[in-house]
Amino acid sequence: MGKAVIYGSAKSDRSSTVEAEKQFQAGKEYAEIHQKEVFNYRFDISSSDQTDQRPGLQAVLDMAAAGEVDTVIVSDLSKISPSIAEVAKWLDKAKKSGARVISRKGCGGDVFSPENQALAACMRRFLPHEEKQRR
Repeated sequence: MGKAVIYGSAKSDRSSTVEAEKQFQAGKEYAEIHQKEVFNYRFDISSSDQTDQRPGLQAVLDMAAAGEVDTVIVSDLSKISPSIAEVAKWLDKAKKSGARVISRKGCGGDVFSPENQALAACMRRFLPHEEKQRR
């Protein structure tokens, strides 16, 4: 049985505690299905779309790079960031750290599986477009 970390996020408002609990419970159920022990949980409350302003998300990468976890569970890739470009950058970092990323919604299942690699390639194509819009 591998070890997983559950990651979640919400915009800063009063309902963020409820949202955190919902994402954690859904992640635990998903971990059981995939026979993963939940090693840790990280949650960011943010008003920013940028992933470099999310300490919980960075902690998840650090845990994966240190070999403490082999799987990151997110309820939806948009919890990493609403920006497709930011999600693509983060997924590249996660892959380099050696972690599997499992998303309950969106692509569903293992993000790095062969059938989902086309989605990742498509997301990377948005990088230049989004970066140009931010300037």
